[in-house]
Amino acid sequence: MKKVKVVCLIILIFLVIYGVYLGVELKRFSSKLGCRPLITIGNIETYVEAGSKKTKEKITGLGFTVEYEIKTTKKSDDLVMIDVLAGQFKLFDKVILMTYVV
Repeated sequence: MKKVKVVCLIILIFLVIYGVYLGVELKRFSSKLGCRPLITIGNIETYVEAGSKKTKEKITGLGFTVEYEIKTTKKSDDLVMIDVLAGQFKLFDKVILMTYVV
């Protein structure tokens, strides 16, 4: 019985830590739009539409994905403006927790 309580306590501690991490990432998503998560897993997928200056970027974090729609504008030879048009924060790549649309 003691082992079951210890295992349940450890699982609860991991869930609380993950909840705090998810809260920090949601706050970063809402305040710093366009930034990457603190911990990324795998590759950053980028989709470029033909004939358009819009790019879709999908970043995988710990149990969530962040998707951005980005528009790039070249102002001069060395200056490129990047505008974030939309963003989605999805839990387990299924449940939308937060969105941003211009």
